[in-house]
Amino acid sequence: MYQIERRKTDRFIIPGAKVLYYTPNGSSNLVSLTDISINSIRFELTTDLKILDMLDFELIIPSKEKILLKGNITGLMINDPEYPDSAVIQFEPFGSDDRYNSIHSYNQLKELIKEKQDLLVNGE
Repeated sequence: MYQIERRKTDRFIIPGAKVLYYTPNGSSNLVSLTDISINSIRFELTTDLKILDMLDFELIIPSKEKILLKGNITGLMINDPEYPDSAVIQFEPFGSDDRYNSIHSYNQLKELIKEKQDLLVNGE
């Protein structure tokens, strides 16, 4: 049986990108970004986390301003011999309230995704 792709947004790989995430118990971990979309991120996992854990994190991309984000773990890929352990985080909504990711972060993500889409269209 095959698995149907349910994501509706393009995901991009950004060479050299890192994620600094803060666990619910207060520790922090710097890991490699696996891929990103306008509404979620996947990164290598180095600690025990659970589905629905809320994380604050920083997206660190070479020669770019850090993007500060928060979101919930919606998927964990663990013990798959073909892939490193990873977590999928769905971003919290974007808005002006403290509960949300900032509009500035949304604009940074939007610009980053547009750059990646333009590279694909132009064949670079």
